[in-house]
Amino acid sequence: MDLMTSIFGVVVAMVGGLALNILANDLYDRCPRVARWLIDRAVARLPSDTQDRFYEEWTAHLLDCPTKLDQVRHALGVWWAAGQIGSRSREDSNLKWYLYLDKRSTA
Repeated sequence: MDLMTSIFGVVVAMVGGLALNILANDLYDRCPRVARWLIDRAVARLPSDTQDRFYEEWTAHLLDCPTKLDQVRHALGVWWAAGQIGSRSREDSNLKWYLYLDKRSTA
């Protein structure tokens, strides 16, 4: 009985390892698509007047990344940076609007 259990364990381990290898390979092959999707989402977070410029720069750098995982890492950094850029531009526009209103009230 112990022999049957051991053989069953070895077979399950081999099949499981093969299945996980196939899954990992499939996920790795999808990395460029995920990176492009992240960059598209990042560009959408930016002010409309800067979206084209940043899209061109970020996708050009994406093509320079040596591995697929580097592409995803770059895209995650871009997505995070877009949030920072977008929040700063909103703060700047709020400040400009406040200064505009302040000038009108003192004039």
